[in-house]
Amino acid sequence: MPGAQRTRFVQREDVQMNRISFSAAAVLALLVSGAVPARPAESGVLTVFAAASLHDAFTDIAAKFEAAHPGVTVRLNFDGSQILETQIENGAPADVFASADARSMAKATSAGLVGTPVDFAHNSLVVIAQFDVNVRSLRDLTRDGLKLAMCAEQAPCGRYTRIALQKMSADKSYWRDYGDQVMRNVATQEQNVEGVVQKVLLGEADAGFVYSSDVVQKGVKLLNYPIPDADQELATYPIAVVKASAYPSLAREFLEFVISAQGRTVLESYGFRSPS
Repeated sequence: MPGAQRTRFVQREDVQMNRISFSAAAVLALLVSGAVPARPAESGVLTVFAAASLHDAFTDIAAKFEAAHPGVTVRLNFDGSQILETQIENGAPADVFASADARSMAKATSAGLVGTPVDFAHNSLVVIAQFDVNVRSLRDLTRDGLKLAMCAEQAPCGRYTRIALQKMSADKSYWRDYGDQVMRNVATQEQNVEGVVQKVLLGEADAGFVYSSDVVQKGVKLLNYPIPDADQELATYPIAVVKASAYPSLAREFLEFVISAQGRTVLESYGFRSPS
């Protein structure tokens, strides 16, 4: 924030003395009464880097935080967690980092970029599909000619998807090379989960792997098939204050708001689960 401009002025000595006496009297009155002058609320632009899957939920949380903190503006930057971590590592100005997986956060922590992270939500995978394609179950994802969308392997949603396919291949409900057959139908790999949602919504893919929160947040009017918890690794979302933050106290308040009962209620309304 810009520093206050200094203004030179000349005052009579007796006026200066009167002001000094008034200030001393005011301080004495406060000491006697026990009253403490209110600390002015911190204001400024708080920059929050958040995983793409948090788009709608954090937009809502940011609005509520701003309402509770007059003078504060929350600027949100959404993308794949791996991209956000790289941006912070390269010096991008950020105050808070909310990741969709522990791996991206661990990298930021090891590099000394953020403070101690706190897990604030869980998420799970689902498959969304167009109504006019012949997908009626997860088993149908191996059908010849199907065009699938998923996140790239370096993105959290891509890593979780590949773990799920490995687990499903070991599940007797499917078959041993199920994951390999599904991967053969992958037509596009996106850098974040919002890209997968858009590919399916636009008909550029017949089906795609996304988070359950995306179905709720986007109001997706598509078929959706949840992947059983036993066949996946639930996504864990950690949040931390960036050490280079220009507003560390305010950033900590935002983190505490996210993990508060009010914050978790908002997250649950957008399809996230509370951390165990």
